[in-house]
Amino acid sequence: MAAVRPLLKGAACVASIGVAGGTYGYHRHEGFRRMVDFNRLVLPIALHYKFVQFRVRGLPDPEQEAAYKPLNEKYAPMSLDICLRMRGFYIKLAQVASNFGVGSLPTVYTETLKVLQEECPSQPFTVVKSIVEEELGTSLLNMFQDFSEEPLAAASIGQVHAATLRNGQDVVVKVQYPDAEHNFNIDMDLFLRASRILFPEYVGPLSEIQRNFANEFDYTREAELQRRACDTFKDLPRIVVPRPVDDHHPATPLDRPQGLCTKRLLVMDRLYGVSLQKWWRGNLQLMASKQNTSEEEIMRQLQNMSIDDLRKM
Repeated sequence: MAAVRPLLKGAACVASIGVAGGTYGYHRHEGFRRMVDFNRLVLPIALHYKFVQFRVRGLPDPEQEAAYKPLNEKYAPMSLDICLRMRGFYIKLAQVASNFGVGSLPTVYTETLKVLQEECPSQPFTVVKSIVEEELGTSLLNMFQDFSEEPLAAASIGQVHAATLRNGQDVVVKVQYPDAEHNFNIDMDLFLRASRILFPEYVGPLSEIQRNFANEFDYTREAELQRRACDTFKDLPRIVVPRPVDDHHPATPLDRPQGLCTKRLLVMDRLYGVSLQKWWRGNLQLMASKQNTSEEEIMRQLQNMSIDDLRKM
C-alpha cells in the first residue's frame, strides 16, 4: 500500500482542482466542466485499475487476468456512457481502441465500444445550419437547393449531411462541431497529465494520437489532400475519390469561385456504397469463417504481418 500512496496523493491533487472552482465554473465554462467531469468520471476508474495493477504485480498471467476481469466487465459499459456524454476526443479514443485494439485490449471493451464506429451522437440541425451559414457567409438556401436535416452519419468532431447544390449537383456536407478543437485540446491535456502520473506507458500512444488528430480540424487541408488523391487515382477505374467542391470543381457556384470548403466545412461529391467500417467488418468475418477462427485471432495475424505479406494477400 505504501507504493500506492504517492500515486493517490498526486491523483488527489489533480482531482482537488476540479472541486475548488465550485458549481459556477462548472455551468459557465466548458473547459472547467470537462476538467471536473474527467476527475469525477474517468479518474476513479484509472485509480481502480492502478490499484489492481499494484496488487497483482508478479502474479502469473492467469491470476492477473482473473483479477482484471471484474473491472473490465464493470467499466466497459461505463466507458461507453462516458464517451457518449463527453463526445469529441472521448469518442475518437474509443474508435481507435475498438478498431485497432482488437487482439490486444480486453474483448469486452472492443465489443462494447465498437458501436461508436457507426453510431455516434449528432448535433441538432439548428446548430449545423448556423455553422454552414457562418462559414459560407450566406443563407443555406442561397447555396443549396436541398439540405437534409437528418445526418447521414456522425463522428467524433463533426457530422455529414446529404445536400443538393442550386445547380443540381448531389453532394455531402461535412460540418465540424462548435468548439471541437478547443475541447479536444482540453481533454487531451487532462489525459496526458493523468497518464504521466498513473500510466506513463500510455503517454507515447496518446501523444501520437494528439499529433495525428490535430490535422483533422482544418477541413481546407483535408480538401487539398482529397483533391490530390483525385488527381493521383484519376486513371484507375476501380478507385473513386469524391471531389471536393473547391475552385477546380465544375459545379462550384459562380458567386463563390473559391469553392465551398472552409476550416469547418467540407463539401464534396456524393458517392453511394457501404461504409469502410462495414466493408472491413464483413471481410474480417469472412476471413475468420474461412480459417475457422475468431476475428480477434485474424486481427492478431494481420498486426504481425509485414508490408510484403499484406501485399500478397
